[in-house]
Amino acid sequence: MTSGNNTQNANNSIDIEQITTTNVGRFQYQDGEVILFQNQLKPSYFFFTPFPHIEPNLTDCNYNDLSGYTELTLMVSLYTTNLLESIKHHVKKQHDICHTKHCEVSLLPIRFIRLTQKGLRTSASKEKYTLDSEWHSNIQLRQTIDFIIYTSNRSICESLKNAIISYCRLSNFEIQYSLHGQQTVDRTLEVTTEHVTKTLMYNQIKSRFPSDHQDTIALTRDDYKNLLNETMEQITINLQVEEGCEGIQDPVEINRLLDCQLQYKQVQLTTINDRLWESLYWTPELTRPDRLSKFLNKVMKQDAMDSNKFRYDYSQANETLKENLELHDRQNLDKLEKHLTRQYQNIRRKTNVNMNYKANMRLKRLFGLIKEAEENEAGANVHKNQTNGENSLNDDLIRYKVDTGRFNGMNNRTENGTKIILERKDVEKLLRYLSKHVELKDNIIKPKSIDVTLVKVGSLKSRAKLFSTSVLVKTRMNIYVVPLRCPYEHRFYSLAKGWLAEKYDRLSHAIDELRNKLTIDFNQKLIAIETRLMEKIEQSTNATINQMVNRFHPRLTGFLSLSNIPF
Repeated sequence: MTSGNNTQNANNSIDIEQITTTNVGRFQYQDGEVILFQNQLKPSYFFFTPFPHIEPNLTDCNYNDLSGYTELTLMVSLYTTNLLESIKHHVKKQHDICHTKHCEVSLLPIRFIRLTQKGLRTSASKEKYTLDSEWHSNIQLRQTIDFIIYTSNRSICESLKNAIISYCRLSNFEIQYSLHGQQTVDRTLEVTTEHVTKTLMYNQIKSRFPSDHQDTIALTRDDYKNLLNETMEQITINLQVEEGCEGIQDPVEINRLLDCQLQYKQVQLTTINDRLWESLYWTPELTRPDRLSKFLNKVMKQDAMDSNKFRYDYSQANETLKENLELHDRQNLDKLEKHLTRQYQNIRRKTNVNMNYKANMRLKRLFGLIKEAEENEAGANVHKNQTNGENSLNDDLIRYKVDTGRFNGMNNRTENGTKIILERKDVEKLLRYLSKHVELKDNIIKPKSIDVTLVKVGSLKSRAKLFSTSVLVKTRMNIYVVPLRCPYEHRFYSLAKGWLAEKYDRLSHAIDELRNKLTIDFNQKLIAIETRLMEKIEQSTNATINQMVNRFHPRLTGFLSLSNIPF
């Protein structure tokens, strides 16, 4: 029997709490085997190792309100009644003590058990399901036990269920069990820079800065917390690999020591021109708040005639300016620009108030600024004015102002263009649509204040000891591993199908060859028979003719002579 880090020789004894056993051999069963043990204090008591297999007919998908997941419940039998009876018969036959006493046979008294999955998994697979690999107590010494696979939806659950029931693909699953409870031991833990640099978070941070970047970087509260958590996971993983532990009993103290080593100081980013922005790690999917603020201040400025209004001029959003934006924000702004252009064209072409109202309701939905119920309201606040060549469309949410002459004059361009006049409250709504990290302050758009933690990553580049401390580590000794199997009937049926298919192909080919051979032989024999038959017919015909000639020729000659007929 094999554990995660330990190998138990088949000839060694196993101490099961107060029960001491001796290995008495192996018992072949179906396509595998189990190991048999005899109680040294009570020789008439025998134990066998588990022979787990899944029960496809009892495997099902159900939504669990408590977990919030669609759960695939795997029913696993640790042994079958047939296995138990077979071992009893074997023990009675092999051991003399069973001739005079009644021998008891049972499964090893497993204290804890869990289901694990080995091998590689893709990111897509990890998103689809999560296996509950926690240890389960087995004090009741059950014959069957349930294991849970958490899935994101019913469709994925049914797909996994079908793969298990129809194909029984379980090569990557195994059962781990322990005959003892959890133990706590004292260990000296040494934490190095490698525990940090091996984390995904650290490498993501590193990829966002040039190689010659300064030593100090700034992390938001969430990013710094993620770095600490991933480092703690790396520490735990190393302990599990090196010493077979399950975890640290008091990780809070380790986390505190790690925080003291990594954190340089905490500061707050408040101004748009703070040079520390260049050292801030920001998610690659979104534009850094200071860059987004500078972009928006370029395309959205306070109106010179009314301080409560802002002029959104998307013609300023040229490609050079957009290069500082991430893809997500560029797509959002492009979508906004196309929508506003389309609405402006609709306003110029259409004079029907209701049509204009519907067009602007679509714009509202784009921003997510109104509820669907508001679409049922009348367009009482919408009106169209045409004065001095100026077309304007106003409502309680957004105000469009088209001033072709002023636009051409300010931009020194000959083609027509548009500017959109927004109320302050609408600018605030628009900013919330674009980003939750920027806001309008007085007459300028600024990034919201961010609390950051400064980390000196330069000191992490070379391997060095961060700290060492004494910790209590939770361990399980002598963990044994057995594969999770399909039911024997299922495996036999699958093997039988393959065997029969192969035999059928061979037999079919042999029959075809025999048919071809028989056809050739048969044709040759038919020709020979026909030839002989024709010869016989010809011989018989000639003989009959000769016989008739011999019989009638004398009579014919006499008749002709009497009649003086020359012959």
